[in-house]
Amino acid sequence: MIAQLDSRRAQLYVESVIVEVDASKAVDVGLQWKSIFNLSSSSTLSLGALVMALKSTAGTNILSTANLVTLDNEEAKIVVGQNVPFVTGSYTSNSASSSNPFQTIERKDVGITLRLRPQIGADNTVRMTIFQESSSLSATAAAGTSNAGPTTNKRSIESTVVVDDGNFIVLGGLIEDSHSRNDAAVPGLSELPWIGGLFRSQSRTRTKSNLVVFLRPLIMRDEASSQRATAERYTYMRSQQALAPPTADTALDDAALRLPAWS
Repeated sequence: MIAQLDSRRAQLYVESVIVEVDASKAVDVGLQWKSIFNLSSSSTLSLGALVMALKSTAGTNILSTANLVTLDNEEAKIVVGQNVPFVTGSYTSNSASSSNPFQTIERKDVGITLRLRPQIGADNTVRMTIFQESSSLSATAAAGTSNAGPTTNKRSIESTVVVDDGNFIVLGGLIEDSHSRNDAAVPGLSELPWIGGLFRSQSRTRTKSNLVVFLRPLIMRDEASSQRATAERYTYMRSQQALAPPTADTALDDAALRLPAWS
């Protein structure tokens, strides 16, 4: 009984890729993804291979490749973005004798957020409660909110899934529909009566994008599995550095700037 209580708790290493897909090219992207995941049962798709495949796929934009490690049944969270202040209240004194206006501010994270809680099963399955959010500051404020602070665009998904150790699972369907308008005109000539329309133009653009989340859990029950996961991630980072080597500097040793091989 004491030996069971003192046993090493399993950990979970979760790789994630958050991708934005142009809805107008969703069919082509889907066909390419089908070929990516059409692997034999003896092969395993790595995160690096998935990222490289997505980079070469037209109509996709990789927003984040977040990775985190957590203990079994412990919540983990990663945020990549900004901590933006939002005005939650204000007060202005109307007294003639004193003037002490103030505002209350609450800061919120804006960017990519991934939060999950895993439950590792004895049969090498993982039950994960997942919350993923992608938010950004809007370039234009909503009508009637010019003095209410920044406006955010937000897409989020919350779900509970079961996936086998080492396999990918895909969460998708977060569609965003955006509109933009662009006016161009020749100063002076565009204001001429009758013929002014020849010197100005107007274009409207409608864009639909779909947010897709790839998740891959790796169970680490012992030191050896932890080292394998670490080596795989380190090797991926080293390969990415080789694709974009640092700028040569005569004052520095270029070899010292490169990550050494994993040993």
